[in-house]
Amino acid sequence: MFPHFICIGAQKAGTTWLHSNLRKHKDLWLPPIKEIHYFDYKENNFSPALKQQLFNNQRDNRRWRRIAKNRLKVNFKSPNIQGLLWDINYLFNRQNNDDWYSSLFELGLGKIIGEITPAYSTLSSGSVAHIHKLMPKIKIIFLMRNPIERAWSYFFSYMYQQEKTIDSFSKIELRNQFNSNYSLLRGSYSQTLEVWQTYFAPEQLFIGFFEEIVDCPEDLLARICDFIGTEASSDYLNKINKNKVNTYGNKGVIPEYIAQYLSQIYYDEIYYLNQQYGGYTNKWLEYVRKNLP
Repeated sequence: MFPHFICIGAQKAGTTWLHSNLRKHKDLWLPPIKEIHYFDYKENNFSPALKQQLFNNQRDNRRWRRIAKNRLKVNFKSPNIQGLLWDINYLFNRQNNDDWYSSLFELGLGKIIGEITPAYSTLSSGSVAHIHKLMPKIKIIFLMRNPIERAWSYFFSYMYQQEKTIDSFSKIELRNQFNSNYSLLRGSYSQTLEVWQTYFAPEQLFIGFFEEIVDCPEDLLARICDFIGTEASSDYLNKINKNKVNTYGNKGVIPEYIAQYLSQIYYDEIYYLNQQYGGYTNKWLEYVRKNLP
């Protein structure tokens, strides 16, 4: 069993908010863990074994241990045998094969099944082709945010988690962070869309904007529900969280010198997106032009 829809990002563009609210819909099923990371880990040949999870201090393994700890807390507070078996399968039986991935969605039988992993926005053409082969009719959701704000939001959350301040980084270190392949790939929306549109028809792709979560969250969710084939009733919309999630990553005014540097990096990207989509991207283009040195 495979998902009927996946959200592929972008990172720091409201995907946690979306996961939280879609899980409240009675006709939808999403995994208890937001980011499955199957296709990106498969592409990078990363499959943490138990020994690695416990003793290796790489970033992905630290994430694995953090998730395991959180899920143990959840199952201790509210024992659920199905949930516990799902956690064991996901955390300790990880395999880089499609049968294992399919097994993660068996609890969603009879419902519309979804998955949200922002790292899928960085997948190669080969991986997206594989997804199309497995799930040719799947619906794709992509939420976009001003790439400058996205880059800063990620870095701000990184500082928060590391208990650091902006002053602890030299300008060279900051430039290296923002100009890293990790950061640039997640802000290259045009590249993401080009890859996914190569394999999936326009009617299979939903594009939303982070600003809609602020301005009109009910309307955004109603459109997403319609896109994936269900109804957003008034009762459902009354239950949603109208505030952004992970707000620590959205705070803080971008220092002027960083705004200038990021404007230089993303001007061409934002200009292209503005030509394609207008709307909220008008403000993105205004911002980047105002901050160009």
